[in-house]
Amino acid sequence: MIMEEKIKELLAFSPELPPAKLINQFQFQHNGKQGWTEANDVNQPKRLDLIKALYPFFQKEDKALIRFLLEQEITYTQELGDYTEGLNISSFMLYKIMDNSDVPLLYEAKFNTCFDARFTLDIELVMGLGLKQTKAFLNKNKDQYEEIIDVIKEYEKREFKTREIYLPFYEERRIPYLLEDEE
Repeated sequence: MIMEEKIKELLAFSPELPPAKLINQFQFQHNGKQGWTEANDVNQPKRLDLIKALYPFFQKEDKALIRFLLEQEITYTQELGDYTEGLNISSFMLYKIMDNSDVPLLYEAKFNTCFDARFTLDIELVMGLGLKQTKAFLNKNKDQYEEIIDVIKEYEKREFKTREIYLPFYEERRIPYLLEDEE
């Protein structure tokens, strides 16, 4: 089945997550091998292809699928210590359609995966819909989000792009590069 047909099939279930029989092929699955060059996720290439193919078509209604894909990329990165553009693209996809409840998942993608992600994913993802709104949301559950609040306090002292500036910046400068097919 070509990727466009697969996307239509998956998106037909939006706003719900497609059934397991359709999305299991994109779920993190360790190949059982050990060692830096041997261990891998057998579904990562298909998942990356799906993320890249989905990017031009996704909408807010597709959030459950996008969260699923990002969660799989996070697991891949945490389990294998490897970073791919799938984490970057799926994080930005969620950021584009996010609400405040998505901040913890975006925080996890940036800060709780691997060294490369910490420096490659932008802090703007964690700043969410705006610094004021994000802080108000997180402060409602200070105990649960204390770590995120502390990080935001530190980063707000530095220069960062507002959502209005960051969205077109990322779309124009980063997405074309990330969507390129590797030769």
